[in-house]
Amino acid sequence: MSIFLFNFKQRFAPKVESGEKRQTIRATRADGRVPRKGDIAKLYTGLRTRNTRLLMAAQVIGCDPVYIDFSERSVVLGENHLRLGTLEQFAKEDGFADASEMIDWFKETHGPDDFEGFCVRWDPGVR
Repeated sequence: MSIFLFNFKQRFAPKVESGEKRQTIRATRADGRVPRKGDIAKLYTGLRTRNTRLLMAAQVIGCDPVYIDFSERSVVLGENHLRLGTLEQFAKEDGFADASEMIDWFKETHGPDDFEGFCVRWDPGVR
């Protein structure tokens, strides 16, 4: 079992803490490591600052590759091309109002090239 630390921007912290946000999309790591089912996710805001705050520690329940195509405005999760309704729900589960806001945020934060990474999900009830 491994422990993974995840830092969240302040805008996402309340949703993580309340359990409303139960997943995070992250860029592919340089070392290639990804969480696996059963690992522990320690979820922080303000990590590496004097305002560091642990939001929660939870058990990872899944992790899948994710690809966001900015020009097509589409998302592939694992091997599934997310359709509109599923894509909207996926974006909400990640703390965004809708898919458009999520795709725009990733393009502004990680663009201009398409985004490749992973989506890790956790169970806030298992710590």
